[in-house]
Amino acid sequence: FMADLNASGDDLAESKKVFTESIEICKILNCKMIVTYCHAEDEQAVDYYAKQLQPFAARCSDFSITIAIENEPFGITKTADGTKLLLDRINMDNVGTNYDPDNFYNACEEGFPYAYEILKDRIKYIHAKDSKKYRENLYGDEKTLQRGIDAMCVPLGEGAVNWEALTARLKEDNYSGYVVIEPHMKNERLDECCAKGVVYLRSHMEVIS
Repeated sequence: FMADLNASGDDLAESKKVFTESIEICKILNCKMIVTYCHAEDEQAVDYYAKQLQPFAARCSDFSITIAIENEPFGITKTADGTKLLLDRINMDNVGTNYDPDNFYNACEEGFPYAYEILKDRIKYIHAKDSKKYRENLYGDEKTLQRGIDAMCVPLGEGAVNWEALTARLKEDNYSGYVVIEPHMKNERLDECCAKGVVYLRSHMEVIS
């Protein structure tokens, strides 16, 4: 609701309450990262969101907490340029992006190298998942992501995202933040997907978190 110019006062107040509680939880747990989203659709909504977020970012800065806004397959963050626009409008050192190259793929945007090159200096956190275009006659009744394309999640390295080149680039650029496996799969395949993801990342990066 923080990006919705038509949100009711109650909805906006509830969003701010949740964000305030998240900061308090981070303080208690000594957590240094909050991942959030922006569902703004245009520049006017981006400016409104930036205005709402900035006081919370300032509060986070007091406790060395970073806010990472995830790129989603819809809204302003579905493109790298839109994500950069949002971060530029917020314009605070402790606000960056939770870079999800697979979300860019699902939004019909090139997650790597294109989006990476635009956002590399703003990346605070990374979601690691992979997917490929889904067709029922090829893959059966798998859970799918209904987004810019109809896609299905698969273990890292088995989909359309160029994770081999991306992990090499992260090492080259001395990325030292978190890389967090985020499978969107049926429950019976979660353990398999996570285990394969851990093996993949360890084989392609010297250190993962």
